[in-house]
Amino acid sequence: MRTCGEPGGWQASGAPPARARQPRPSSVALILFSRAPVAGKTKTRLIPALGPEGARDFHAACLNDLIAEAKAWKTAKAWKTAQAWKATRRTMGEEAAVHLFITPPGAQAAFHQAGVNWPGDFSLHGQRGESLGARMADAFTRVQRGKHGPRRVLLVGTDLPLLTAAHLDAATDALAETGTPAGADVVFGPSADGGYYLVALKGPPGALFDLPGWGGGAVLQDSLAQARRLGKTTALIDPLPDADTPENLAALLGHPLAAALAHRESLRFLRNLVK
Repeated sequence: MRTCGEPGGWQASGAPPARARQPRPSSVALILFSRAPVAGKTKTRLIPALGPEGARDFHAACLNDLIAEAKAWKTAKAWKTAQAWKATRRTMGEEAAVHLFITPPGAQAAFHQAGVNWPGDFSLHGQRGESLGARMADAFTRVQRGKHGPRRVLLVGTDLPLLTAAHLDAATDALAETGTPAGADVVFGPSADGGYYLVALKGPPGALFDLPGWGGGAVLQDSLAQARRLGKTTALIDPLPDADTPENLAALLGHPLAAALAHRESLRFLRNLVK
């Protein structure tokens, strides 16, 4: 997030002009990766339990929760940076940007029809690529583009009722601190099905997402092995449960975080199902 410079103040005669703070590109970026919430085409493994419309509505509720959490995370980083500037007149802390990558490209109307909206300072993009890995690599490359691109980039899916800013901060911190003096190159947030709900990089993706397949329960292990082959250091943050199958839904409600996040739209939706 770019922050505005300090307003000009009164200058004593002959005093050199005050140097205004210049806008700075974001030092960390968050990618939200989402399919359009369309009945019958999203969260299809939940349709036997929720029906096509229920699966769509649950997906939309998850999206609204994630967008709210991303907005709060972005705002908190901007506030910390602004407070540091006031105290020291130096740019400190991190400035964050949020990017929403959707598929199919141009499907904004489907999101709005499902009751999903996002702040005007989120950047909207269409996903590009034939496979999931190709689309993820393209998203990282586009966000990191240019000499002033963010140093660290996080990507998360959108069916994450229990994701909090603490998970995002843990991934960002691991890129900065864990493993080596310069931090890990790649950070994963493991999910219960053997995949991952978050991946964070502090450099170009290269061939990281060139995996033999994206199904089954070996995606995380295959990704860790691929990172090692590429000479990248890795770190893991706390796991989170999936929200892909009817069996997952009970685990979500029984997770220790569910009580603290009981106000969330997605968790209220699930609680209403089991009443």
